[in-house]
Amino acid sequence: MELLAWGNTELDSSWSVTEKSNCSYIRIYHLTSGSICYSDTAMSCALDTEAVYILPSHAPFTMKPAPGTDTHCTWLHMNIYPVLVKELLSIPYTQKQALLFSLMRCIMEEAYPPAASLSHCAEIFIQDLYQMGCLEKPDPAFSPVLDYLCVHFSEDISISDTARQFGYTPEHFIRKFKKETGSTPYQFLTGYRMGKCCELLRKGYPVSSVCALTGYHDIKTFDRAFKKYHGRTASEYQKYFKKIYP
Repeated sequence: MELLAWGNTELDSSWSVTEKSNCSYIRIYHLTSGSICYSDTAMSCALDTEAVYILPSHAPFTMKPAPGTDTHCTWLHMNIYPVLVKELLSIPYTQKQALLFSLMRCIMEEAYPPAASLSHCAEIFIQDLYQMGCLEKPDPAFSPVLDYLCVHFSEDISISDTARQFGYTPEHFIRKFKKETGSTPYQFLTGYRMGKCCELLRKGYPVSSVCALTGYHDIKTFDRAFKKYHGRTASEYQKYFKKIYP
């Protein structure tokens, strides 16, 4: 599990999220006021203050504040490979959840919020989801494939060679991979690499070193991929989190 980003934010009318493909990480939202209009291929609904919401990591969706509402929310972005979230999850806002999110809001309001404390709170929340059966893991028999990709993520991995190594034809491998993870092998590797990039940047590694350690051959390609995935360049990301991750 990896906590990628967080916030305690007032959402104005210009704010929106449109996820057209698998983003690989999950968004966790709790609204303290207002409402958000959510829509995916199967449903449309309003997100409100009565639940904690887990947004899909492996399905397209859109959301924006409901018109005429003052919307404020606490949010987390988490990498929880190889867990899948294929649809919107609504978790009742129990007394335990209220205490946990109140604690996280207090931590976020500090001048220099300690990342370790926030990560610990987020992990407690995710473990609760496991215990409630809300999160779906891939077939354990497929774990060796995922473990192999996670170990060799920085190398030039051939999907065809990997498929044959585990006894699949390339076509069957891609179908099986998408069934088990909700993403293609390429999407999985990109998401895993981006999680590692964030980890190394927060530890203070130079951008050039992060580029080399995560399998990118030049800074320009790396920065373009990082900005497409995270919405900011690697240097901007590192600068933003420099004080949060001392």
